[in-house]
Amino acid sequence: MTAKRLGAALLGAATALGASVVPVAADWTTYHFDNSHNGYDASAPAFGEASLVRTSADYPIASSRSAATSNYTVANRPHDYPVDIIVIHDIEGSYGSAIRAFQNPARHASAHYVISYSGQITQMVAEKDIAWHAGNWDYNTRAIGIEHEGFAYTYGLYTSAEYHASAHLAASICSRWGVPMDRRHVIGHYQVPDPYHPGLYGGAEHHTDPGPYWQWTYYMALAKAYSLTLPSPPHMVLAASAFSGDTTATVNWSPARTCHTPIASYTVVAEPGNIQSPSLPGTTTGYQFTGLTNGVDYSFTVTAHNSYGQSAVDSNVVTPGPPCASAGLSASPASPQSAGVSIRFTATSTGCANPQYEFGVLDSIGNFVVKQPFGGNAWTWDSYGFAAGPHTIRVWANHATSDTRQAETYTDLTYVLDPFSMSHWQATYDMSMAPITWVAGVSQTFPVTVTNTGDVTWPATGYGRVDLNLHFATAAGGSLQGAKWLNRGAFSLPADLAPGASVTLNVTLSAPSRTGSLVLEAEMNKEHEFWFQQWQPMNVSVAAAVWSATYNLSRVPASWTRGRSQSITVTLANTGNTTWPSAGYYRVDLDFHFTTRPGGSAKAAYWLTSKAYSLAAPVPPGGSVVMTVLVTAPSTTGSMYLEAEMIKEHQFWFQKSASITVTVH
Repeated sequence: MTAKRLGAALLGAATALGASVVPVAADWTTYHFDNSHNGYDASAPAFGEASLVRTSADYPIASSRSAATSNYTVANRPHDYPVDIIVIHDIEGSYGSAIRAFQNPARHASAHYVISYSGQITQMVAEKDIAWHAGNWDYNTRAIGIEHEGFAYTYGLYTSAEYHASAHLAASICSRWGVPMDRRHVIGHYQVPDPYHPGLYGGAEHHTDPGPYWQWTYYMALAKAYSLTLPSPPHMVLAASAFSGDTTATVNWSPARTCHTPIASYTVVAEPGNIQSPSLPGTTTGYQFTGLTNGVDYSFTVTAHNSYGQSAVDSNVVTPGPPCASAGLSASPASPQSAGVSIRFTATSTGCANPQYEFGVLDSIGNFVVKQPFGGNAWTWDSYGFAAGPHTIRVWANHATSDTRQAETYTDLTYVLDPFSMSHWQATYDMSMAPITWVAGVSQTFPVTVTNTGDVTWPATGYGRVDLNLHFATAAGGSLQGAKWLNRGAFSLPADLAPGASVTLNVTLSAPSRTGSLVLEAEMNKEHEFWFQQWQPMNVSVAAAVWSATYNLSRVPASWTRGRSQSITVTLANTGNTTWPSAGYYRVDLDFHFTTRPGGSAKAAYWLTSKAYSLAAPVPPGGSVVMTVLVTAPSTTGSMYLEAEMIKEHQFWFQKSASITVTVH
């Protein structure tokens, strides 16, 4: 059957389904878009027709070519995200251009499938993974994206073969994932909400594809008709969620998905003991077991059934037990304290095994605002930003695997905050051991001692922890002169620091690139909240980095045999002001090369050989090292030079080199 007759036959079949006839681009089997001139290129072969390497594991009718791993997110759908949407796109270009784009690691975009005018399908991303196509992360996690060859605003480009291939694919997704074939679940890119601007659509970039010439009525009629010919088994999504009570456990689950045949029933089995629920109606999404044994760990399997089969998911493990009967709450330091102080609350309970605690603060209208979800029995409240006056701190106490939506018991504690004052947050600094001479870009390690001269404890961890900040600046003045800072580094305290206590931190800091007379300054910072009002400056000088070497080649032989190696010894001296690193990407190496013209790397065009040799250890300024290395003569013979030159790998060659005249026989 010719291409045109095949297209006509497909259109006839579509008409028989009650769909309208769709315009078909002339000779769609032989024409392909050439984006370089936005016209047709009748001679271009379909992309990859001769090089498709494998069949799609998800949809065997399709071929498979993987998108670059930087263009999608590896996932495990439906266990981590449900799939309930198909998003229809157009390429705004050719089939081949889309495949190439998604294989480009710099593209940062992809779709699960690409479909050509001729109905050829290539899968680019596994259906379990998340393709980046919708411009909305929530929709990406729940969708399978299908790109179609064509342009949204050019009439007559979408072909019958393209519609039929896409509809067959959508029907298969319906059967395999339970995505219904209706316009709530099969949508265009133009229907995806902008996640940042409510009321706007087309994703974050406001796409309008597949455009006004995509025949939705025709396409959905095809997809629905094809789906009715395929199995419609249940598809459970995500994991079931269970919580326990006193000799009870309640299991909840998301409704199973199905293409067109409803879920007939659910069953739930508890283990250990193979305890089975009765057959539950297909609309059920939860079941409670009673008469369980307290202290035993139970897990549950929920199975959905219909005439096409079944699908199951497991739940978390729960341990039934009696509820917590009472709760207690204490605070350290005791109320009242200045706002901004970190206060440690500790909870207790009675009557329950393995209690869990949730801490929060009641807002001005009595709402419980959770500050630490269910977990351990202690919580540190950073009170900075809270108004002076009484505050109600509440703790919920529940047994370990209870329903966390409600408290088994709770208690309140009223804590009074005094107005915030910087007088409580004070520090002194001992910078006497800090270096006063530096080299641009070079790090030095030195001790700094800080003393808490205020009357509140400095927290060492958490969002509002207290850190030591060191910075180079062109003028002193602490954070008030932050615009004059050239760099800075924050250094954590090893533990909370009480009033009157001191701690010495060994810090490593790099000098800025700016040279000359500068200020090195210390200042404490309560992260995300405020800077202390005390700082300690010291005057320092920063010199430009000098990378310089001398070479003693007196023990290097002058006579060589071509292609032969000799062991030679050289003494190197660091005559610069910067330690040579012996390891890492930017290490300093010794390079030996035979050359017909000396002059170092500036004459590299005349080098006959070149080999780098690593230092055994860092070499400080003024230091020297003796190296014995194996050097191989070139194949060229005659009089030439053997030259030594240091290199800072991947950055620069030293400006000084040394050479001797040699003869290669």
